[in-house]
Amino acid sequence: MGRHTSIYMFNKEKAAANLYEDLQHRIYHAGTFKKFIEDRNKEFSDYHYNISFDTILETVKNNINMITPDELFALTLFFDEEVYPQFYNAPLSERDQYFEKLYDHSGLPCFMKFQQVQYVIRICFNMQTIPTIFLLMK
Repeated sequence: MGRHTSIYMFNKEKAAANLYEDLQHRIYHAGTFKKFIEDRNKEFSDYHYNISFDTILETVKNNINMITPDELFALTLFFDEEVYPQFYNAPLSERDQYFEKLYDHSGLPCFMKFQQVQYVIRICFNMQTIPTIFLLMK
């Protein structure tokens, strides 16, 4: 499995409305987001891994732009582990299309994705917090 880097542009309103409700109540392939976070915290308790379900919900509800990298990773990992198995025998394009719609519905549309990254990515924010993205060849 190759590595990839994704850059997301969050939609604060969609995340507060759709993602917040889905994370609280929706049962995905095998479980809820809350159970996923509880299981991960148990699994990695020796490594001071402590991602809080309530903190993520609060961030999603108030301002998705304030989510930490670890929290975003937990969220995207949850989607990968819970939704990906549903597409085991489906064509790759069908799976990618579903994920694109899921992320857009959740207020997490992928702005840019690099497969097998050979770039150093630096994102800078100007005074209006508009991202400026620099891609540097490795």
